[in-house]
Amino acid sequence: MTHPPEQSPFESGAAIQPAWTLAQRKFASEICMQDAAPLVGLKPQILRNKLNPRQEQHYLRVEELIALTRETGNTTLVEGVMLELGLVAVRMPRAERRGDLLDSTLTIQAAAGELAAEAIYLRQGGRVTDRVRGRVAQLTSSLQAEAARVLVQLESVCGTVPLITSGMDLLAAGAGAVAGI
Repeated sequence: MTHPPEQSPFESGAAIQPAWTLAQRKFASEICMQDAAPLVGLKPQILRNKLNPRQEQHYLRVEELIALTRETGNTTLVEGVMLELGLVAVRMPRAERRGDLLDSTLTIQAAAGELAAEAIYLRQGGRVTDRVRGRVAQLTSSLQAEAARVLVQLESVCGTVPLITSGMDLLAAGAGAVAGI
């Protein structure tokens, strides 16, 4: 998509890539630029510019996105890219975090209940604000991670790989539906 030189694609104030724009804002609000920028070889102001969609001359390179995610542990930007493409990311559970199936199931139920409360709020005419989007993304991510943990635990008990594969497909489909908010 090209724009005449005299017209910025952001002049209307509407984001062309809303999930990416929201992820940029969220990441910038959660991370200290003074600390994060040097981790990826940038000056803080340059990183701020790269995370500002109105700064057309500055773009975050893929290598910088990966380095920022690895160095800060914050996956917001990657999740924004994935949502922009209609995909979701699920962090695979680490082997060292063990819990029983009951704990995992209760955590899933709690996240699902909070997600349902947000859906009811929206259905009753609530506004889709950045807070609501962020909370839904956080709950969805938590739900997916815990569900992946359950699938891994069940796979280890049952000894079947297809269980994980079909479960991950189910998670991605459900999260994709929620991501449309």
